[in-house]
Amino acid sequence: MSSVLPGLEILHHQVSSSLTSKEDALVSVIHWMLISGGMKCLGIGDEWPSDEGSASELLPPNWNSNQEAYLLRYKNKSGVGSFLLKVVKVGPSILVNVVVSLFISLSI
Repeated sequence: MSSVLPGLEILHHQVSSSLTSKEDALVSVIHWMLISGGMKCLGIGDEWPSDEGSASELLPPNWNSNQEAYLLRYKNKSGVGSFLLKVVKVGPSILVNVVVSLFISLSI
């Protein structure tokens, strides 16, 4: 039996015990969408260390420790660009933003 949404059940199994809010659920689904689109997660926060460490399809430890603002870093499997997922609670609303930074080298 094939799944219509491959990987979603695995994600649910991984994060279900750590979900504490509807925002956690939203961020985990957005994470799954990015991973399904060929991204790898580099960690939490908006600081880009020179050594990115190992990229993973899993949500990093403490990904939901700040319930007001979620910051997750991603890179494309090809290594061409970096992506910052920022999800922020503003009153009753939730703002979702993905910042894309492309690294293209040109030869002249």
